[in-house]
Order: sequence, then structure tokens, then C-alpha cells
Amino acid sequence: MFRTLDIIALRHFINFLRNYFVVILYLYLCPELIS
Repeated sequence: MFRTLDIIALRHFINFLRNYFVVILYLYLCPELIS
């Protein structure tokens, strides 16, 4: 039970980190789109 919750939380955390990294990389590579 607890192990399953850990795996689900870890998956959500990795998904969040990947989305955050993609956004940061996008803003870094395409700064002209912001301005």
C-alpha cells in the first residue's frame, strides 16, 4: 500500500519536473517569443 503510494507520488513528481524543465528550456531557447 505505502509502496504503491510512493510510486504514484514519484511518478507525479517526475512528470512535474519534466514539464518544468521543458518550460525553462523553451524560454531559454526562444526568448524572442516573450518580448
